[in-house]
Amino acid sequence: DSSVIPDQRDDNQVKDDITGVTGTVTTDNNSNNTVEAAKPEETAKPAETTYTVQRGDTLSKIATKFNVAGGYQELARYNGISNPNLISVGQVIRIPGTGSSNSTQTTQNSTQITQEQKPQVQQTQESGGTQNGGSASGLVADQDLADGSMKYASGRTAQGKCATGVSWGFFNGHNHWTQADGKDVGDYLLDQGKGKVWRELTGSVSLSDALKIPGVVLTWTKTPTRLGQIYGHVAVTQGDGCTSTYDGVESDTEACSVNREGLRIFSIHPDYVGYRAPNNGYLRDVVKD
Repeated sequence: DSSVIPDQRDDNQVKDDITGVTGTVTTDNNSNNTVEAAKPEETAKPAETTYTVQRGDTLSKIATKFNVAGGYQELARYNGISNPNLISVGQVIRIPGTGSSNSTQTTQNSTQITQEQKPQVQQTQESGGTQNGGSASGLVADQDLADGSMKYASGRTAQGKCATGVSWGFFNGHNHWTQADGKDVGDYLLDQGKGKVWRELTGSVSLSDALKIPGVVLTWTKTPTRLGQIYGHVAVTQGDGCTSTYDGVESDTEACSVNREGLRIFSIHPDYVGYRAPNNGYLRDVVKD
């Protein structure tokens, strides 16, 4: 008889028949051969990392840097930070793990998107392109002012002295003060610079676009606070799309602006990028004839 007796099948056939069975399976007919079914591989979750805050950092920038799901709000929650606008140089921030291999791919994709967007931001600074539905015509980056403002604001808790904070930013970045209340800083820049050093772009650009360019000056005529009702508010953009500085660091200026009135936007003229006032510290003395 040429038929195969089931109990005498070769081991390979037995293995084929038990594919997908979990655990140890022993063939009958007194066979000592066993087959260990493969168990699903467990993917270890990436461990959290840490980051030490550097000068100029905000929670928003750190969250973007590490592609944290949930943004700066999640970083604040994860680290027990009650005020996300207040972090200090040297502070250690815990970065949550991504949780799966799919998150790694998401991180790679997010990094790629960020790299692809950088030339667009540069184009906006140079030629005034349009992004996200708002005209960016005339916006020019002033990194000196952005850095000077962050130098003063970093690690501070806002005390309602926004005009003082921005004035220090101008001194650090351009060697002159801005002697005006928050709501009047823009008019001071136009007057002292004779309309040549700084330009008003209110109405021609959006707040969203202005926040993408470092060193843009924002003023509001009123805010909900007691001092803000009298003196208004002024801030300097950091160019990350969300952060501005004054005598503190504001991580989501666009959201905060919803409760403010009378937004005005001012940008440096391209001919004056990198200017420094003479030792007497007056903007009017840098104006070219």
